[in-house]
Amino acid sequence: MKKILVVLIAVFLLVFAFLGYFFVGQTEPAKKITWGVDFSQKHAQNLGLDWKELYLALLEDLKVKHLKISTAWDLLEPEEDQYRFEDLDWQIDQAQLQGTDVILVIGRKTPRWPECHIPQWAQGMAEEPQREKIRGLIKRIILRYHDKSVIWAWQVENEPLLDFGECPPADEDFLKEEVALVKALDPRQRPIIISDSGEWSFWFQAARIGDIVGTTLYRTAWIKELNRYSNYPFPPVFYHRKAELVKKIFGKKVINIELQAEPWGPKLLYDVPLAEQRKTMTISKFRENLEFARATGLDTFYLWGGEWWYWLKEKQGDSSFWDEAKKIFNRLSIPTAEAKIISETYSEYDISGGVPPAISPGMKTEQKIITDEFGPQYVVEVNSLKPKFKGLLIIDNLARGVGKGGIRMAANLTPYELFRLARTMTWKNSLFDLPFGGAKAGLLVDPRSLTPDEKKEIIQAFARSLAPFVPKYYIAGPDIGTGEKEMQWFAEALGNWKASTGKPAGFCQRVFGEKICGLPHEFGSTGFGVAQATRVAAELLGRDLAGLKVAVAGFGNVGTFAAQHLAGMGARIVAISEIEGTVFNEDGLDMEKLLKLKEKKQPLTSYLGAKIMSPEKIYELPVDVLIPAAVSDVINQKNYRRVQAKIIVEGANIPIPEEIEERLWQKKVLIVPDFVANGGGVISSFAEYRGRAPQDMFKIVKEKIQKATREVL
Repeated sequence: MKKILVVLIAVFLLVFAFLGYFFVGQTEPAKKITWGVDFSQKHAQNLGLDWKELYLALLEDLKVKHLKISTAWDLLEPEEDQYRFEDLDWQIDQAQLQGTDVILVIGRKTPRWPECHIPQWAQGMAEEPQREKIRGLIKRIILRYHDKSVIWAWQVENEPLLDFGECPPADEDFLKEEVALVKALDPRQRPIIISDSGEWSFWFQAARIGDIVGTTLYRTAWIKELNRYSNYPFPPVFYHRKAELVKKIFGKKVINIELQAEPWGPKLLYDVPLAEQRKTMTISKFRENLEFARATGLDTFYLWGGEWWYWLKEKQGDSSFWDEAKKIFNRLSIPTAEAKIISETYSEYDISGGVPPAISPGMKTEQKIITDEFGPQYVVEVNSLKPKFKGLLIIDNLARGVGKGGIRMAANLTPYELFRLARTMTWKNSLFDLPFGGAKAGLLVDPRSLTPDEKKEIIQAFARSLAPFVPKYYIAGPDIGTGEKEMQWFAEALGNWKASTGKPAGFCQRVFGEKICGLPHEFGSTGFGVAQATRVAAELLGRDLAGLKVAVAGFGNVGTFAAQHLAGMGARIVAISEIEGTVFNEDGLDMEKLLKLKEKKQPLTSYLGAKIMSPEKIYELPVDVLIPAAVSDVINQKNYRRVQAKIIVEGANIPIPEEIEERLWQKKVLIVPDFVANGGGVISSFAEYRGRAPQDMFKIVKEKIQKATREVL
């Protein structure tokens, strides 16, 4: 009797310790959480949705940057040995275009009922021949997509160690064989995720087989055995403690690859009435599940329910879940500031040897970069000894997508100037509803002092140094000192056509059989946009553009095309300036003569029939419209009182400090800000990024610039 009592006490203590460890206590929420979404083409089709429309909405409307894409064997091989990869190709390609990373789920058992998506022709097969077909499918998938950098991990099967669904019994040996096959075929050796039940497993088997454990998290479900709905009793600490054990014992990370964000009823979702669906999922439950997830301390969650949110919005007229999801994916904020205050001296850190931390470069400047709620998210310094140069990349904000901004090449660049330019790109991309964040890069080199070979060497060394960031976090573009040639060199150095935009029109690649080519800014997209903004500004003041006197400061890419297009609209171009001086004729300048001088590389001051003045005098001329289209801070404390123009259209980036803009506004000067007026360049970059033709690009630029100018003014 005594022995029995001792055993009972021991059992009681063990149970008490077990319950105490897994059910009592709180965890520290992760400082930064990565949110993603699960997507199944087959499930979307079963809901009666246009699956491509839904997929693009996830990427472009919700701004999802992390996707788990489930393949289905019966869609990929509908007839024996007849493979159809077109739809999956499209999904991967669109994710890459949007800078969204992907977990690709492969195998026989993948998410959504019936779990094992066995094609009809294979359903009568014996187990071993069916497995041989699965091996062949996996081999084809890996060989087809192993060079797609957008795929960061493979998930082999879905909860393969748990018996459920219309599937053969779980077989650990076959799972290990599949994992070994993937590892043998993937030259990049991406991590392999093995998923397991969040509630009914300790994840040890999954941790032994995979590189990452993917778990599920459901709060309310239909329990078939009880014939009722039930709330799972597990607290957040339950998941945290299990993840801790996996980390301590196996050294493996645990992520959540299914967080309940849709109903779980007694039937398939599309067969359950809406009122019944709300028994397990409402907006309040959705929010509670998000808070519960945060409380587990895990740092990665993929929401299970994107197809259902879209079904509610499109088929039921209820956009509440879709709008709620936007608050997660589409907000303009940074979860954790990773950049620091710029120091006064250069750190001697060279990132070219590996993945850099977010560091604080220290080019000397009177003004320092301070992080705020918007960014910058990364500030990266590059010090190169051979070739000798110093460079800087500021990625301000990634909330809307991959950071987009040009590479400026000038000897007098400062971090503060680049920060202001990167922040401008953040607002600009947001205003034009482009799937880009804000960024800017700079090289502290005078491009005029370089031979073409030296310039190419520096551009390509800079590109290779930024390889850990490109194109996942940053895509380059032209700016002062760089153009289409430099963008081609940048892309070639990284072996990635999408590393930059603004590339030459003859620099092309084929994406799934379709030829897409560069759209160089030399096509004049920025200047064209400036002209469109000028037209709208004049209209809003009740002025007819025809006959308005226009002065353009700068006759580079932006100024040249702005002047050409405005002249074509009937405006009178009376003054143009370059570094050599200003040419002014109140009756108007002959654009053809000016363009011929530019083509012959002769100074504008050799133009006959005009007054020749110093370059800075252009800002003081008696004109209707003034377009600063070259460098920053040209209208400043020294000269703003002498400005006579009634409309200023900022073709350059930050040509007027903010406090001076305020004073000009008090003088009744209408200013079209740079992030509106010169947006044609980044809109063109978007068109190139999406593989659009030049004529489509100009149409998009016109529509977006005119719309944004009206909204802002």
